[in-house]
Amino acid sequence: MAKMIKLWEEEDEGKEDEDDEEDLADKQELMKGYNVLDTFLDQAKGAAHQIKGTALVEGKKALATALNVHEMDAETQKYALIHQRVVDDLDEARKMEEELKFGLKKRNKRHAPLLQRYQEAKVEADRVQQAQLVDEIERRRREQTEKAMQEKQRQLEEKTLNAERQLVQRRQMNLKFWQKQLVEAREFAEQQMLDKRREEEFQKKVEDMKREIQIVEEEEKVDANRALIQENGTRRQMAAIEQVSVSRCGYVYLYLFSAQMILLLS
Repeated sequence: MAKMIKLWEEEDEGKEDEDDEEDLADKQELMKGYNVLDTFLDQAKGAAHQIKGTALVEGKKALATALNVHEMDAETQKYALIHQRVVDDLDEARKMEEELKFGLKKRNKRHAPLLQRYQEAKVEADRVQQAQLVDEIERRRREQTEKAMQEKQRQLEEKTLNAERQLVQRRQMNLKFWQKQLVEAREFAEQQMLDKRREEEFQKKVEDMKREIQIVEEEEKVDANRALIQENGTRRQMAAIEQVSVSRCGYVYLYLFSAQMILLLS
């Protein structure tokens, strides 16, 4: 811009007299426009500097997009060619089919009786095939029904077998329980009998001890009476008699206590 202004000034040095007012006004307007343009250019440079990084990223994305679009265009053209080829083959096949139908019509007119026999044979074959198909369907249905019945029978037998096994297990458990109860009852009865025998033995021993005590007491009474009768006996003899009676009673009571302890410990 400064170079252009300088160039205009150099040109105007030799032409100052020739320029009229209109040219001067045009130059002034042009100068104003260039000044405004210069301001816009500075602003555009600043903005371009700011968005330079974004522009690079977007440019790379645009380049990748363009490459993808190019590849897609190539694939589209390839599939378009394939589609056109298929369409051409289909048109050709339709033409051949129409020609074949036309030829068949002409031939059918010439071979109408043969065609009628062929159609009758075809109907018969279709009927036979249909009958065979119905038989096959019926056979499969019967097989499926038999398989279903066999499966139900198997499940029923399995349930029955499981029920029998459970019944046998319950019976075995009951048998073990009652066997255990019988053993415990026998042990309890034996223990009761043993306790009864011990009680009877103890009672017998107690009775024996009571009888012995009674005998001892009777003997003591006899000895006492005898001592009273024998007034002339010495004190030494009386002391001996008392010692003997005391020793006998102590022996009896000790025996009774030992029997009770034996019974408690057993």
